[in-house]
Amino acid sequence: MGKETTAFDYEEERKKFTWDIPEDYNFLDNIGRWTKNRTKLMAITEHPDGEVEKAAYWEVWDNAMRLGNVLRDSNVQKGDRVLVLLPRGVDVYVASIGIWAVGGVVVPGTIMLRRKDIEYRIFGSVPV
Repeated sequence: MGKETTAFDYEEERKKFTWDIPEDYNFLDNIGRWTKNRTKLMAITEHPDGEVEKAAYWEVWDNAMRLGNVLRDSNVQKGDRVLVLLPRGVDVYVASIGIWAVGGVVVPGTIMLRRKDIEYRIFGSVPV
């Protein structure tokens, strides 16, 4: 008749599960390796106007490293938070990878934030 299925014992599987994460894992290293295949796409974005944007890993990486250089020249350092306000698309990946490359922390924000929201987010409830 139909296929036989075996019961899945969640608790048993949970007990046996372990993460296999190298101690010196760096996500940027993976992205750097993926750039070697110049045909491998990282992102495909369809915008509201119907435009389709495609970007390969190597393209995003090159632009991210350029941005990383700008950030480093602007004195962004390890642990600094960088607010990213961009619409959906490839630029979000470029910005994130560029920020990570200099050790920064990406703070994602929606493009719907207004000036007062951004000022509050950056300065807290202190008037500016």
